[in-house]
Amino acid sequence: MDLKELRLAGDGKRHPWELARRRVVADKVRSVARRHHFARRNQAHIVDLGCGDAYLVEFLARTFPHFNFVGVDINFSDDDLTTLRQTRANQKNLSVHKTLDDARNSIPDTVSLVTLLDVVEHIENDKEFLRELRQDSVISSDTIFFITVPAFQTLFCAHDTFLEHYRRYDKASLSLMLHDAGFQVLQQGYFFLSLIIPRYLQVRRERKQPRSGESFGVSQWRHGVLVTSAVKYMLLLDYLLLRHLNLAGLSCYAICKPSV
Repeated sequence: MDLKELRLAGDGKRHPWELARRRVVADKVRSVARRHHFARRNQAHIVDLGCGDAYLVEFLARTFPHFNFVGVDINFSDDDLTTLRQTRANQKNLSVHKTLDDARNSIPDTVSLVTLLDVVEHIENDKEFLRELRQDSVISSDTIFFITVPAFQTLFCAHDTFLEHYRRYDKASLSLMLHDAGFQVLQQGYFFLSLIIPRYLQVRRERKQPRSGESFGVSQWRHGVLVTSAVKYMLLLDYLLLRHLNLAGLSCYAICKPSV
């Protein structure tokens, strides 16, 4: 969950999009690890930049206990970090930090994988950010990047504005941006096709009756366990059935590495 949304969260219920998305991300991390032989390296380091409330990176740390995970978010307050470190004290393969510089002691060598999960849309100059990141000392030519972004600029809505998104992407615009930033795209795609129609209807409704984005988003989910589970499994079925067909989806992703 974005830290801005976390401040608005009431009873802490997780949106089914979050529950399904963490499984999608884990599946992609597992695939990347297998393809690039991380599984053979017990000390592989994975950095989740812009980790939000650390819900997802904690799930990854539990799912892959043989990897070391570092969560970084510049929006962490000191109280956030204290709370996260106390509540996750038993998660020995996970540390959380405000900046990548603060995290360097947790990364004794170069990083195997960097995840940027719905992050670059928050950055005004996305290309310059990635150019600078690829020059960091912990990044090597073998470091893999897994990037997810909200898909399709035509679906930009009030919630994007509320979360301070500068843009949404499609495969072409994301690929072009990564190429200009000095990256080689290895794989691209979309996921969650079934969410496009609800978002399209939301955008049409907003155009007729504009509203702020505060009432939208994952922090405002108030449904019970049965509805949450039903929507979560619908999204997972959507992903599993369509992941090899390269169709559209509400989220766009790219797996890439620095160009040599």
